[in-house]
Amino acid sequence: SLVLLPDIHDDHQLLMEPYGISTDSNNGFVLAALSYNYEVDAQYDLHLFSYVRSIWTCNRRRLAVDYGWTRKPHRVLPDKVIALGDGLLGWVDLWEGILICDVKDPKATARFVPMPTLLPGNQDLYSKDYSSALSLRDVTFGHGHIRCVEIEQLLRPKPKATPVVHDPSTLLLLFDSQSPMVPEKVKYDVVGWRLITWFRALTWGHWQRGTILHSDELGIVSWKDLETCTPVLPLCDDHDKNAVYLISMLKNRRPQDETAWMVAVDTNTKSLPHEPMPFSTDRSSPDYPNLIPCALTRYLMP
Repeated sequence: SLVLLPDIHDDHQLLMEPYGISTDSNNGFVLAALSYNYEVDAQYDLHLFSYVRSIWTCNRRRLAVDYGWTRKPHRVLPDKVIALGDGLLGWVDLWEGILICDVKDPKATARFVPMPTLLPGNQDLYSKDYSSALSLRDVTFGHGHIRCVEIEQLLRPKPKATPVVHDPSTLLLLFDSQSPMVPEKVKYDVVGWRLITWFRALTWGHWQRGTILHSDELGIVSWKDLETCTPVLPLCDDHDKNAVYLISMLKNRRPQDETAWMVAVDTNTKSLPHEPMPFSTDRSSPDYPNLIPCALTRYLMP
């Protein structure tokens, strides 16, 4: 049955979306939210809304963060929240890192896990101050490991005519119209992409590289004709544990064509285990689609 959520509005602090959900020992559950504490540098308040026996209770506490040996980010702005088991929740900032906290322990502190270093092409093309990392990265948890995937567009400079270089010393009069022009910016064509996956256990102090996949290794698809982004990792499933889902659209599509394809890529066998599935991006952006990964039980009948 559906449970009506409480009023979680706070007149004094802005709660950061999204929120996390965890079960508790009383057969209820806890809705957890973070807010930034401006009184303490890079610290947060944890807001817990507990639901037990049809009653909501709320409490708030200061949440200190242990950054260990990592660089302390200016602020964590979560893109998603992942459940890590046994009351642990992770607020994931796909640019910066993950804040991990045990919402069952009233005295627990959070610890910070930094994200892997961005691939070189993404460092040049994207800025965390002006763009979202949802089109580049995803993070999930399953089988005791945090998993991360990142996609990097492979670029090639567009050919252009070589400008004629004039020697001004040969001119008696140098008109204003002949003054040097601002050089044109180099334009690029996207000719493919590459994927990299990382994983780590909760107790590790490092990320371990998983697989690297280049689009040319999937020769049956002409990726040069497609715009591909938004890698999505499946939830913990033994059958699809090596899968990464990508969203692709035709580059030269008609303006009114809102069709995109969800493409499943097996990073282990470097193949496409399923046919691409079309869907409409109407009222959505292909870079930031309104999709929520979920797992359906194998016993669910159509």
